[in-house]
Amino acid sequence: MIPLDVYAAYQKGIASGVEFPVDIASNEIHVYKSFVGNKKYENAVTGETDNFLKYIETNYPDEAKAMNAYIEEQTRRTSALEAKKTVIEQAYILSTYQYAKKLVESGNKVHILYWDVKPLIENLGS
Repeated sequence: MIPLDVYAAYQKGIASGVEFPVDIASNEIHVYKSFVGNKKYENAVTGETDNFLKYIETNYPDEAKAMNAYIEEQTRRTSALEAKKTVIEQAYILSTYQYAKKLVESGNKVHILYWDVKPLIENLGS
C-alpha cells in the first residue's frame, strides 16, 4: 500500500536502506517531440507552461512576475516556444532535484543521473 503522504513515510524510515536512482534528461522535451510531432509538441509546451504559470501565480506571485519577465526576455533572443520549453525543462529538473533531496533527507542513498538524450533522439530518427 502507498501511504497518503509518501514523503512523511520516507521521513519515518519506511524505505530506509533503499537506494533510489533518479534521472534527469538534458533535453527530455525533444524526446517527447519525437513521439508526437511538431503541432502536438507546440500545444503541449504551451499548455504545460500555462499550467505551471497558473500554479506559480497562485502560490508564488513574486516569482511569477520574474518568470514572465524571463520568458519575455528569452523570447526576444529566440522564440516564444523555445523560451517556454526552457522554463518547462527547468521546472522538471528542479522538481526532480527536490524529490531526490527529500529522499536524501530521509536517510536514503540517491543516485542522480543527468543524461544526454541526443543519442536517443538520433536513434528515433527525429
